[in-house]
Amino acid sequence: MNHWKKTALTVALSTSLLVTAAPFALANEALQTTAAIFNTTHNLNEQLQVQVKALYNERTSDGVRIAAVVKVNNAANKITRIPTYELRVKTADGVEYTLAGSTTNERSVKPRSQSELSYYTMIDSTEPVEIVELQWVDVDWYTYPKTETVKLSLPVAGSAWTGFDGENQVPVHKWGESFTIPGSRSPLKFTPVSYSKQLTGEKPATIVKVLVENPTAQRETVPEFTLYGRDNNQTFEGSRVEQSQVAVEPNEKKYIHFTIATEQETTLSSVSVMTPIQHVTAAGASSYQVGRLSLLLPQMTFGSNVTPTPYKLGEIIAVDELSKSINKDVDVSLVSLTLHENQGSGYKTAVAKFKLNNKNSKPVILPNFEAELQSTDGFSYSGVRQTISRTQMVPGLSNVVSYAFTLPASETGENLILKLQDSIGSYRTDVAAVKTSVVELRSDTELDLYPFKVKVDYMVPEMSYALTTGYSYKVKFDAVVTSDEKVIADQDNSLLTIEMIDRNGHVLAQEDVSLVGPTETQNQLITGKNTVSFTKLRTEQVETGTSYKIYEKVNTPNGPVKRLLTTLKGF
Repeated sequence: MNHWKKTALTVALSTSLLVTAAPFALANEALQTTAAIFNTTHNLNEQLQVQVKALYNERTSDGVRIAAVVKVNNAANKITRIPTYELRVKTADGVEYTLAGSTTNERSVKPRSQSELSYYTMIDSTEPVEIVELQWVDVDWYTYPKTETVKLSLPVAGSAWTGFDGENQVPVHKWGESFTIPGSRSPLKFTPVSYSKQLTGEKPATIVKVLVENPTAQRETVPEFTLYGRDNNQTFEGSRVEQSQVAVEPNEKKYIHFTIATEQETTLSSVSVMTPIQHVTAAGASSYQVGRLSLLLPQMTFGSNVTPTPYKLGEIIAVDELSKSINKDVDVSLVSLTLHENQGSGYKTAVAKFKLNNKNSKPVILPNFEAELQSTDGFSYSGVRQTISRTQMVPGLSNVVSYAFTLPASETGENLILKLQDSIGSYRTDVAAVKTSVVELRSDTELDLYPFKVKVDYMVPEMSYALTTGYSYKVKFDAVVTSDEKVIADQDNSLLTIEMIDRNGHVLAQEDVSLVGPTETQNQLITGKNTVSFTKLRTEQVETGTSYKIYEKVNTPNGPVKRLLTTLKGF
């Protein structure tokens, strides 16, 4: 008699199919036979029909595990008791094994409904077992000797899942082909659309995005399944990112996501759709994964449903309509992408500025998407969103949001790919991508800080002295400030930083000036005469020959990022 361990056991399995064509050359006849077994119902008696949903047969170090899941359908208008038939498997050499039913198996089926029954046995053998037949046997224990009557017998040769080391007759789909899950009554249609490799912890993970479509007229729930990855030698267990049940409304489309943890140098060749078999006894519960079909990965590093397209600044970016972070009523456009060096830091900083336009007649939530830059050598760099106080967008108006990217000092800014992404847990998935390059916006007289343009011709320093405070310095200048009235700029990030530089290039002092109203610590830059006081000088007396560098300043959670706009001489 087989004894179960009290702790729950999960066996992670996956397909051993490789990218090359030969391992996937499964005979059409065998596949059709397997499909017929799992898709055909058979009469068990006058009221009940049965359908094999899953068949599992794996050799392990402890023996051979055999399990089956059977769906029982009651076509009658009343509750019907399930006969106490034994469920047996017959091997190629004529040996029969009886499978024990799960303690959770129902004993009757409600009118015009279905019930799933789970069966299991462990064979104490190190030799593989080939299952060829599944039998429902009525045993009469009240006769001597006992009499046995086979009520239903089904040929199942080649239909059992035998683990990733076995020869499994499962359907194979190319990447991007739609499928339904064999053995499941769910009508939902699934399509793999993208996968990417990301690092959020100690190990990298492959993130797979799957489109779910409900073609029916009623709400459907995504059935329980997961994806396992396979390279030439190893199998990697996956899990679904969305932990709670996912409901799909009639004719609705939405994404679900899977993460497959791998090794650093792993390149997956295929992923397998796996569904669980649950079996419960008085001693505990166990779960086994059964392969349903295999998905070939594209012959490329990674695949995506978002194709980068050529782009000009100011154009509306085409965003995936199923994006969770960008509302359909919001148009997103890139208005500037600049690159500048950070002296003494060994890296460069790129700043991407986006215009977000609310097309709706009602307020909407300000999109909080992720951004990523990909260089020509294939490396990706995540952007850090500016610190922003607004959370809503006014109808008919636009907002500006900036992202800062830390890039290698060797980066030129040419032929970049800019991606917009949704956050899925701790991972990201693409919703838009454009081809672009850095655009130089520097001018000696006109400063471009979308949605503002500022003209400054010269700066005049002014020095004063007081016994109580010592020397103080101011700089006076005329400015012309214009802006797009339909664009709302955030007060915390519409900032200029003015640095006072001596003749040797040393920074003597700096002050911030706001473009959107005065604050407690900054004056507002206005059209007309402006005065900026430097309160924290690094010297007691300023010599002649000073200059002034003007920067655009963007505050981010990682600290402020500055972009040099121009350098002006003082008189």
